[in-house]
Amino acid sequence: MATSPDLFARILKCQNELSPDLAELVLSVVSDALKPADLLPMRDDLIRQAADLLPNERGKAQRLFERSHRLTGRCPIDPVGILLYRATKLFELPRSYEQFSRILNRK
Repeated sequence: MATSPDLFARILKCQNELSPDLAELVLSVVSDALKPADLLPMRDDLIRQAADLLPNERGKAQRLFERSHRLTGRCPIDPVGILLYRATKLFELPRSYEQFSRILNRK
């Protein structure tokens, strides 16, 4: 079966409209079907979506970094936490504030 990174990226952009179970299934299929080089931009896009939900421009990278350290094994209930949790399903989250900052500045 051929897989298209572009198709999966479009599905992930609409993931908030999917049921949680369907979103988890899509993430599982995506992470199994695509190469890490294709998953990294998708993870970065989810991080940018999470940043867009934060109230102001200042300190978004720092807040995302701090929020990422509070993630547990269960899916959170807040929108920012959900997006970060789903990003972890695609690729490991950045380990520093600077890495989050670079992702946000690549819009």
